[in-house]
Amino acid sequence: DVVIDSIDVNGEDLEIAMPRNFARLLGTIYPNGGDVSIQEIEVVATSTMYAGETKVATPSESGSYEITELRPGSYVLSTSSLGCIASPAQIALDLGEGETATGHDFHIERANIDRVELSGDTQVAAGTTVSFSARAVADGGELVDTDLEWWVSPEEAGVMARGTGQFSAYPDYFGEFSVGARETESGAMGSLAATIYIRLDPSTHGVFTDSLGMSIEIPEGSVAEAKNIYLSHEALPNAKRYAREYEVQLPGYRFKPHGLSFEEDHLPLLTLPSSNGDARMVCWNKTLLMWDFVDADHVGADLEAPVESLAEYATASRSAALGVSGVSIEPSPFSPENGPATISYVLSSNEVRMPFVTIRVFNMASQLVRQLVTNEPQGKGRACVEWDGLTDAGEKARNGRYAVEISAKDSTDTVRALATLVLVK
Repeated sequence: DVVIDSIDVNGEDLEIAMPRNFARLLGTIYPNGGDVSIQEIEVVATSTMYAGETKVATPSESGSYEITELRPGSYVLSTSSLGCIASPAQIALDLGEGETATGHDFHIERANIDRVELSGDTQVAAGTTVSFSARAVADGGELVDTDLEWWVSPEEAGVMARGTGQFSAYPDYFGEFSVGARETESGAMGSLAATIYIRLDPSTHGVFTDSLGMSIEIPEGSVAEAKNIYLSHEALPNAKRYAREYEVQLPGYRFKPHGLSFEEDHLPLLTLPSSNGDARMVCWNKTLLMWDFVDADHVGADLEAPVESLAEYATASRSAALGVSGVSIEPSPFSPENGPATISYVLSSNEVRMPFVTIRVFNMASQLVRQLVTNEPQGKGRACVEWDGLTDAGEKARNGRYAVEISAKDSTDTVRALATLVLVK
């Protein structure tokens, strides 16, 4: 140490250089596999004391690196390389004044991306911009820094800023949407379901649409105070879809909050798409647990009606006569060793009583192999049954092609539908 008792500089300014004795870090990067490039790796020292101050170094061709001019304190040492994982993931260390710390090595290998996980606000106001985040996860659970491609579905909902998770909702879209991200090299992807809602206040006016052709025209003054309203598309259960006289078409349009009333002289105009010329608009009565018919006008292929309050709406058409349609068998060919074949079909009827269904499997010589269902009453709508590849005697059926017969009968008629499948052991 040098002690200066007094300095006489004859009235002139005196400048004394006092360089700090910084610490430094030394280590080596070891790539595992020929698909890891040393030139694309960075080593990052992040201070936990100096407001996240960072120092970055790029390793030499031999893999050695050096980080200098580090103030004494605590640091977290890590690596950054797109699509790679490091072992260890990070190193925590304390550096003293003038210390040289060595041997902080990393092994780098190409990651096997297993999935992409997304997070963010799943309720977005129409016309606003929000940010979603995504992270790629390796098959060992490690987080991986990598390039991601972003998308939004449906496109009518809004737009993603190129290369980022920033999403701008269109001001006239209303309803469900999803955002997704795809890891460019592996193809692994993830998605997040969300909804765009309307901030409704006395001054709100405009036409809001979803991706299926629904629209709701809201006039100014429809509400007395501010409310947020939401829309979801509902996959209705068979018990809610089918009655003797009518069949409710999918989806159901559920508006929330249920029961929100509109001002009498400023009712919104709801338009629902319909593919059936005799369709009618219906509204679910939560008290009586049934659909009420709504007085709606046909406008082209659509149904249009003013609505007094928010509820669940849909379209309904007359019930079809007894029939079996939409038969599908998956998988085909199928191997019983990998699981059963699923036989799916749609049953229609315009009677109060349920039709009786029988399902049988025949070989190509028209011999009965298996009776799967025998004169069983079934409700209208889609149903399914499985065949495990066994005969009625409990033996394994032979390889080959089989015919599946689905028959349905009611008080007026009997109908049949046939489909084929291939069994391969």
